Amino acid sequence: MKRYAKLLLAGLIVLGVANLSFAQADIGFKGIGGKIGFVGPEGGIDNAIGFGALVDLGSISKMVAFGAFVEYWTKSVGVFDFSALTIAAMGFYHFPMENSSLSPYVGGGVGFSRWEGGRRRQVNGLDLSDSKTDLALNIAGGGDMELSPKATGRAEFKYNLGGIDYWIISAGVIFKLGD
Repeated sequence: MKRYAKLLLAGLIVLGVANLSFAQADIGFKGIGGKIGFVGPEGGIDNAIGFGALVDLGSISKMVAFGAFVEYWTKSVGVFDFSALTIAAMGFYHFPMENSSLSPYVGGGVGFSRWEGGRRRQVNGLDLSDSKTDLALNIAGGGDMELSPKATGRAEFKYNLGGIDYWIISAGVIFKLGD
């Protein structure tokens, strides 16, 4: 039930901002980049450094855009290791700002999170690790800034609900492909 509620919420977020005109649609593989961030996982796991890839998938209007991301983080605590890999698609609503290179946004999306946790080594021949893949809901806010005609900087705060919940504050660059 929890999975369906997350999927429904993500769908409502995207549909809620998609009531704009589709006449300006420009969907496709528009850019690719990378990011690095500071991660705060749940469950008493210390903060970690995460990194990932960003993909610009175009827009349906000046204010509504789409993208995807992959992010990974890992943390060792004593004899235990924890890691998470998230792959998700996102929709973004950019707030219009006159005469500014900054484009603030809010966004949401859905994807999958795979997390692993457990001991680094076996104990008495037993593997004491666990892993799970869950549906993930992502809620984000941040800003894009044009750095050059071919590069856009991105700063973002995102909360991931799925598997092991975590927040991430990240910064990255998306390099535009084509024109």
